[in-house]
Amino acid sequence: MELWMVLASVGILVAGIGFQAVVGTADNGSARQLGPRDDYGQPSTLAGRGERAVRNQVESLVMFVPVIMVAQLADVHTAMTVLGAQIFVISRVFYMPLYWLGVPILRTIAFTGGVVGMLMILTAIVQAA
Repeated sequence: MELWMVLASVGILVAGIGFQAVVGTADNGSARQLGPRDDYGQPSTLAGRGERAVRNQVESLVMFVPVIMVAQLADVHTAMTVLGAQIFVISRVFYMPLYWLGVPILRTIAFTGGVVGMLMILTAIVQAA
């Protein structure tokens, strides 16, 4: 179950990249978007949020994937690891659009939910050791 949450998290990243492509094309036109983008100026507010949200998802995956892999390698599969992985993914599903829309407090709550989910998995690993 936890490994499926990694795939879901990658799906969230793909959705974010798709959002970036759509906003970039709307801002810059297809020809420029298909080019090397060397001459881009400052991105629009929405494009900047899209870039930062994707970067944050990558950074979250860099932490989440090793935690899941350690749980898998240590054969730690408990209700806490499953719930932690689900909380992480659900939080990240909400985080990305909240970031795009510029919603300050709810975005932070969603981010914190992802951290709590990872901490739940880490706690289960430590308890099993």
